[in-house]
Amino acid sequence: MKIKNSKIIKLITALTIVATMSSTTVFAAWWGIPGYEWAREKKLTTLANNSALNNKVSHANFYSILIKYLQYKNVSMGGTVVQNVGASDSFNKAIDGIVQTVDKYITADSINEQEYKVVATYIEHVDDILESNATFLSRDDLKSVYLYLSLAKYKAATLISEPTYKNLVLSNSSPTETFNVGNTKYKELIDYNIKPYYGDISRREFLVLMFSLLSEQDLSEEEILTQFNESGVLRGYQDGGLWLDNPLTYAEMFTFLRRFEIFDFNPEPDVEGNTGDSDGEIKEYD
Repeated sequence: MKIKNSKIIKLITALTIVATMSSTTVFAAWWGIPGYEWAREKKLTTLANNSALNNKVSHANFYSILIKYLQYKNVSMGGTVVQNVGASDSFNKAIDGIVQTVDKYITADSINEQEYKVVATYIEHVDDILESNATFLSRDDLKSVYLYLSLAKYKAATLISEPTYKNLVLSNSSPTETFNVGNTKYKELIDYNIKPYYGDISRREFLVLMFSLLSEQDLSEEEILTQFNESGVLRGYQDGGLWLDNPLTYAEMFTFLRRFEIFDFNPEPDVEGNTGDSDGEIKEYD
């Protein structure tokens, strides 16, 4: 049976109080440690200890954890989830403009051979710009945009309408080609129709993306965040703020994933006389 929001609120509130009182780290224990330990138990993360929990989630780890979580939840591929992609302040306008152009191609239903070559050319231009401006960009920004470009090129290849040319491009595993689509990491995300990120991943973007992946409901961003907030999945920081547009940290990501275990993404319609919820079916955090 699915769990009603009122029970979720009571459960998370009680657990929050107990765990917060036992905190011995720089962040409340309810916010970081239980989620981290659960993620390690489920083999969702390779972080060796909790020292990095306050760091923002790197793109490589975000994709790796997300793929493992979707597999753990048996989420079927082929959905229609295409999340928004945020820009980093460190990227100059030339890179942002080219990426926005690439986005228009990789969100299409299909592209022809010439359009794919246009995408590949744009990506090569971004590579040139990055190489010549590498000293002005942070290491994280460079890794972020390179990962985005690799996934964008693979996504474009999967959309090629000519089967012969599509197979040729996807089977290309030459180690000398820039952004080789044959060896693209995290390309499983493309099967979920998730458009690759560049720039920081915010709490807001993460929550909306996960709801879109795990729920059959068609809700607006505001409605999604309201559901999370009312159920207790989305709780504020100790100062009472939500800070939704701040970069997502590992502590937050793991704790959100842990809280999703008792959140009803696909509630059954309320029927008069339906009181089938059982306290014994509520999953506790530890």
